[in-house]
Amino acid sequence: MPLQYDIIPETTYANQGVPHDVGTDYELTAYDSDGEAKQVSFTYDSEDSTSFPQAGGYTLVEASEQVVTGQKVDIETDVPQRALDKIKVSL
Repeated sequence: MPLQYDIIPETTYANQGVPHDVGTDYELTAYDSDGEAKQVSFTYDSEDSTSFPQAGGYTLVEASEQVVTGQKVDIETDVPQRALDKIKVSL
């Protein structure tokens, strides 16, 4: 996660701007195990910001060609080295 990222819970919206829940939207550059970049977006739904990915932390994102299918908070030692190198350069 970027060092400067706003994780204050706000109303999130579904398609066509319909209020959905309270949480935080993320729009980030993710890197695969080969260090290839991909733009991803996902939402964590919760009023408790301590459950969100934190600035400076790591998140494992699972994605198809079009959508994010899952995400979870991860630790640095689990990040593939090529991806970690790209992440550290982008900080």
